[in-house]
Amino acid sequence: FVWDMMVLVSLLLLHIFTGKSSSSLHISVSTEVNTLTGDTLTLSYNYNKIASAYYFFWYKQDPGKAPEFLIYHTGSGDVGEAAVDGLKIKVKTNQLQMIISSAALSHSAVYYCAVSWKEI
Repeated sequence: FVWDMMVLVSLLLLHIFTGKSSSSLHISVSTEVNTLTGDTLTLSYNYNKIASAYYFFWYKQDPGKAPEFLIYHTGSGDVGEAAVDGLKIKVKTNQLQMIISSAALSHSAVYYCAVSWKEI
């Protein structure tokens, strides 16, 4: 097992609900993902219901730095322009996925998915 080849990612979920109650949205958090460099890295966001009006904003935070915006998309799967190359979004039943096509050590960070009822 070679540690310098391992990408360690923590996924935290940040809820930003604007203008509506969030009481009906239940979130499941994946706290840690491990993969090897060069492999595909998938971060999953699980929920009990979704609406096309929801907006999801993904961020990456390196140690000691402010969060960096990566990509946003709607609950229906419409994807905005990514700030970083190599990202894909999949919208499945009760799950969103942000996929990094080729994991690198630079991907080792904390990731956030913010949810809003409208584009911010």
